[in-house]
Amino acid sequence: MSNTKYLKQIEKILSTNGVIIRKYDGRNFDVKSMCGEIEKTCDIDLLQDLYGDTGNIILLCLQKDIVIGFFAGEIDDKKNKLDASCTCSSPSSGVKRIGELLGYYALLSVNERYPSISTMVGSASGGIPTPYEADTKQTRDEKNANLLGYHCKRGASMHEKIFTYTIDVVKKNVKTIVDNMRKPSSASSSGDEYYPAYDDGLPPTPIKGHSSDKGKIKKKKRKTTKKRKTTKK
Repeated sequence: MSNTKYLKQIEKILSTNGVIIRKYDGRNFDVKSMCGEIEKTCDIDLLQDLYGDTGNIILLCLQKDIVIGFFAGEIDDKKNKLDASCTCSSPSSGVKRIGELLGYYALLSVNERYPSISTMVGSASGGIPTPYEADTKQTRDEKNANLLGYHCKRGASMHEKIFTYTIDVVKKNVKTIVDNMRKPSSASSSGDEYYPAYDDGLPPTPIKGHSSDKGKIKKKKRKTTKKRKTTKK
């Protein structure tokens, strides 16, 4: 099955809840409500700094034009990987798997445009559920442990807190989600009721208005904003 078919499957999964995926358009929205304490390093300023650079990918999940999740990542064409910078989703939306599907969508999209880029790498530094400043150290550790388990369960290779997804694992996971949705009873008991908040990056797919030029990625020079690395879902 081609990447395009997997991308369409993800769009269909989200559409059952009236959710669509779009490229970031520079808008302001409430990052903190989705990212919790990670908002300190993954904020609207970071997104706007990355915005407009063809070497980056920022995707939004919209429900009635309200942002309920986002993914930000950087395409590393020298090391042939997608660096997941930040992924967060809204617990109040009632929609599951937003962050997970955004990540898959990003890698599939980037791989479609740049076949040599077939892995997505990020740091699982956030937690499930979303971590907040008021949390005790024990609570934060438990939430982070949930996040690490989340990635392992989905087939990511782990080195300390760095996760790596291959394109084959992503395709397998999308197929599993679709197959489960077709079953008469697909109630989730696998931790999917959580809404991940963690930094991890992903790339974009040729959405309307998005350039699908293949070849060397052109990066525009940033002015004064210093590049930051964050990971959260």
